[in-house]
Amino acid sequence: MKTGHIIIGIDKKVYFEYYKLEKPSKERCIFGVIVGRLRKIMEEYEASKKLIEVENVFWSKLCKCWFYKCKKILYKIYANETINNQPCKAEIENNKATIIELTK
Repeated sequence: MKTGHIIIGIDKKVYFEYYKLEKPSKERCIFGVIVGRLRKIMEEYEASKKLIEVENVFWSKLCKCWFYKCKKILYKIYANETINNQPCKAEIENNKATIIELTK
């Protein structure tokens, strides 16, 4: 299971962005500033992000809201504005993401 967040692309598809590298800790950033490597540390972190298309999130034209289906249960995503950059947990298989849980 990976943690990341949901992104709605320009093509109106839903993507999951996760981090292969952990977000640099405060101690690592302070060390990076002292050594002068903070820029390189942050560039490595940003480069490790990856977008994967989500297969279980969809837009309902009838209700005009977002839903995701997990383990045969349909969940409504209440705040339509927050689906973009909504933190979540997902499983990745065959270059497709399945949202398991939305987090706050």
